[in-house]
Amino acid sequence: MKTTISSGCRIALAFLFVVFVIGQASANSQKEAGQMSKKSNASQQSVSLKESGSNDTNANDTNSNDTSAIANELASIKQQVLKLNRDLFILEEDLLFPASSQVSVFVSVDIGKFFSLDSVELKIDGKNVAGFLYTERQRKALEQGGIQGLYQGNIKKGEHELTAIFTGFDNEQRPIKRAANYQFSKDDEAVMIELKLEDRTNNYRAQVVVEEWLL
Repeated sequence: MKTTISSGCRIALAFLFVVFVIGQASANSQKEAGQMSKKSNASQQSVSLKESGSNDTNANDTNSNDTSAIANELASIKQQVLKLNRDLFILEEDLLFPASSQVSVFVSVDIGKFFSLDSVELKIDGKNVAGFLYTERQRKALEQGGIQGLYQGNIKKGEHELTAIFTGFDNEQRPIKRAANYQFSKDDEAVMIELKLEDRTNNYRAQVVVEEWLL
């Protein structure tokens, strides 16, 4: 038996089919839009992460530059402070010991087996002005070429006398003394005198040699 479909039914079925096709197309469109939206969001997140990483890097670079600048500034300040301290020391020396009245005495040692230095006593014009008792380390430092600033003070212009008395031990550890007297004149210039302990091989004795520095 044949079933006859009326024209109205055909129209209704055709309408439903069109609605179905439109619905499917709409669903597919929404699905593609969703996928595109996800891709877009992922891309935006990636860009955001890159920008964030770039910002972090820039921040780290900025912090590093700031730290370096502070370190350079501190180093510059340290150099300025050292220079200021040096200038103040020189100024203090000039104020306390002006050249017009300054006298300085130094000790050096060129000795081997004839004299082992133990102490020194210094007099100017009969007055005790300085004394020093040496340790083993200080004695060796002098024997290796060091120079000791023994005394610095002020005296009046005119004629003066310096007396230095060194005590120590000979090569057989017997206590001995060596002394020296030195006459010098004081004028407007500073006076600097070096007391040298020297070995003399001709008589196997140590001798005090006085040398005045010419400025």
